[in-house]
Amino acid sequence: MKPVFQTNNSVPGGDCLRACVASILELDIEEVPHFCGEKPHEEWFSRLAIWLRDRGLGCFYTTLDPICGAISGPCLLGVRTRKAEELNRPKDWIHCVVANAVVGKDRVHFEIIHDPDPGASEVLEYRDVTWIVRNVA
Repeated sequence: MKPVFQTNNSVPGGDCLRACVASILELDIEEVPHFCGEKPHEEWFSRLAIWLRDRGLGCFYTTLDPICGAISGPCLLGVRTRKAEELNRPKDWIHCVVANAVVGKDRVHFEIIHDPDPGASEVLEYRDVTWIVRNVA
């Protein structure tokens, strides 16, 4: 994992997801497209999946309740931060960080290992998780 920081913090339009993907794949941010649209959750997953597929990779997404099919290792963790609350960003605005997932007996533990926002703030809640995986087909 190579820490890459986001280049855009605007709402809408921030590129935290792009920076996290670049971090996990150890790419420069310019090598990764901006997956998110003008609205929260607007087609970002399908855009990411197509881009990864062209590189022999895949991804899967799940909310945190319940976690099924979890994989230990680095992941894209969608979080709600104190900064989002203080700026009165809508509840469906999620910030992306890189976390290390460790699958335990009855739950998955997440340790945040990189926040691409240079002005990172306290994480208040984990919302969802996406793993990048090698395609087996």
